[in-house]
Amino acid sequence: MAAVSNNELRLRLHLLIEKGWIEIPDETKYRGTGGVGKLLESELDVDGSNDDLPDSGRWELKFHSGTSLLTLMHKEALPTDHLQSLIARFGWLDRANRMSFRHTIGGETKRGFYLKNED
Repeated sequence: MAAVSNNELRLRLHLLIEKGWIEIPDETKYRGTGGVGKLLESELDVDGSNDDLPDSGRWELKFHSGTSLLTLMHKEALPTDHLQSLIARFGWLDRANRMSFRHTIGGETKRGFYLKNED
């Protein structure tokens, strides 16, 4: 699916808000904890795949109903081609015996990671 411009996404959001209350359809794809998010993606006509890319091409859409940390946006870190060295240095074998690295960052972490936005 093609990326949606900021203006187009804003228009779609306004139209969705104007619809008011939307019942969640009794369909398999809308059941479970991700159902509301899938309905949002469907209503906004954006790609809800599990790719590591934002749903609308620029923005990742999220629904949050709990208390855990929430990813608000994805931004590719610099320098590019950094993932292999990061995984090799800080990663671990997961249950499927693959090298893995997942780390939630909020401020500075015990592992010494922090966020710095230099836009």
